[in-house]
Amino acid sequence: MIDCFLMIQETTTALLAKPQNHKILQEKGMDNMDIVVLGHICKLLQVFHHTQELLSSEKTPMFLLVVPAYELIFQILRG
Repeated sequence: MIDCFLMIQETTTALLAKPQNHKILQEKGMDNMDIVVLGHICKLLQVFHHTQELLSSEKTPMFLLVVPAYELIFQILRG
C-alpha cells in the first residue's frame, strides 16, 4: 500500500495543488520530509516481507534456511 502511495504521490500532490484544493493540502498534505521518511519505512518493511516470502514458500521451513535468514535481517538492520 505504501508502494502504491509513493508511486502516485506526485500526481496527487499536483491535483491537490490546485487553488480549489488548497485547504485540503494544508490540512492533510504531506511535505517532502514525510515522503522521504515514508520511503525509508517502505525499504525497512521490504526486508521483512522478502524474508517472510522466502520462508513461507516451504511448508515447514528448515532450520538451515531460518537461521541464515534471520542473521541477514540483523545484519541489514544494524547496517
